[in-house]
Amino acid sequence: MFRVMALSDHVLRRMAELHQQLGALQDAVAQGQVVRELVEIYFVIPFERDAAQELLGRLNQDYFAVYLLNDSALRVCQQYGIPLPPVAAEITRAGIPAPIGTVMQFPSFELA
Repeated sequence: MFRVMALSDHVLRRMAELHQQLGALQDAVAQGQVVRELVEIYFVIPFERDAAQELLGRLNQDYFAVYLLNDSALRVCQQYGIPLPPVAAEITRAGIPAPIGTVMQFPSFELA
């Protein structure tokens, strides 16, 4: 997950490029030139709560920590060539056990 920490740097550089090309990004969103997405990466520590233990039990493997990336985070990691381990499972937001920790949460903009 250490490599994922560089993700925000990649996204900020891309946002600066888009800003130079199009001006204010919120205006570009309103005009349909760019799309705004929220990149979210969370973590669950397996010994934190029973709900985390239940989630890990569904994965059928031993993990020290579980990181949860939304679709935008997965897409942006792939776009910038940030290697990730294989996806162990998919889960809905409603299925994420509480409490969770936030690794990253920030907007990302791309051409429409």
